Amino acid sequence: MRLGVALRQSTEDYGFDAENFAATDAESYLVDADLFGRRDEFQGGVWAEHTALDGRLVQRLDYQHSITRQSQDNSPFRRGQTEKLKYRASLGLDGSAADASQLLNLLAEHQRDSNSTAPGQSREMSSVALEYRAMLASGLDVQAGLRHDANRVFADFTSWNLGLSWQMPDRPFRLHASAGTGLVNPSYFELYADAGFFGTVYQGNPDLRPEKNSGFDLGVEAQLPDGRGTIDVTYFNETLEDEITDYLVGIEDGVAFYSYRNQSGESPRQGVEVAARILATDSLTLGASYTYLDAENPDGSVKTRRPRHEAGLSATLSVLDGRGSVTGDLRHVAGTFDTQFWGGFETRELPSYTVVNLAAGYDLTPNVRATARVVNLFDRDYSDVWGFANQWRTGTIGLQARW
Repeated sequence: MRLGVALRQSTEDYGFDAENFAATDAESYLVDADLFGRRDEFQGGVWAEHTALDGRLVQRLDYQHSITRQSQDNSPFRRGQTEKLKYRASLGLDGSAADASQLLNLLAEHQRDSNSTAPGQSREMSSVALEYRAMLASGLDVQAGLRHDANRVFADFTSWNLGLSWQMPDRPFRLHASAGTGLVNPSYFELYADAGFFGTVYQGNPDLRPEKNSGFDLGVEAQLPDGRGTIDVTYFNETLEDEITDYLVGIEDGVAFYSYRNQSGESPRQGVEVAARILATDSLTLGASYTYLDAENPDGSVKTRRPRHEAGLSATLSVLDGRGSVTGDLRHVAGTFDTQFWGGFETRELPSYTVVNLAAGYDLTPNVRATARVVNLFDRDYSDVWGFANQWRTGTIGLQARW
């Protein structure tokens, strides 16, 4: 029997700027303002874990409690609270739960949450799930799961997932595939909001439905000779139904009013991911990745803030007999669209960009490592959202201790 407890308390004070909906371009959209906010967060939990049947059965009981309080510009604090009780049992069908080639998992949990933005609108959900995992001698790995959520506020929902991986005998190829479904409930703010933030008013929609997602992926991984690396190509396809989006209701006297709605129809997303990792020499490892994404709204328009093309290169060099390392990585993003919240509120493509980062580390002792990192090495001016700049050149140094 093992017992444990975890407690975490954090406080954040931050400043932010105001938005100018009368702007005519990206440079005039954000306005310097002495606005500030505060966020307090508490997370606590206790758990007990019991092992039986010579390690074949592991049971764990968890109680978790979190409280979040947030205020902006001296407004009253909004308070959210979540309580969760979880039970999990893992049974090794042919050995201990830690190293069995066939494992059965059972999960049962109950969650209750509330928020001060919606007094008297607390939510509860009870769930049960069953999962089977197997690593078979034929080189086939299987993972299958089924989950049922009994929801007090929204309709009950049953989701499933299936994953397969097959290492071809005497061939340097591994085939893999997965599929599944999922559900995301609307947030309290999306349902019940009635709040104003410096020229913007948000009004909730209590008639929102949960978002439903289904998807699958298919891929093949090729292993290079002598274990020098891998190259993986994966096709993925997802469909989102009842997607929740905010929309502009109207502008009155310079104040923008927003609310939320479910989009009718399906939002399709599909694409291809390519990833490679190559051991060029005993001390130099190279990496490369590329993702092509085609994401649309139900009406066929382009999905905002989803890059059409994203590519990366990386190289890690081990130095000083392995005590040190230097890593450089490059990220290129193109084909990102976003809505300009000024003028005619058009959705337009953002400029593509390339960012380079550099990191290094050195073992001062077997237990202490010095680290350094520079983000946006060449101080590139770029943006993923119209009107908001991304991080400029930033340097960080630190120490890591292991014992």
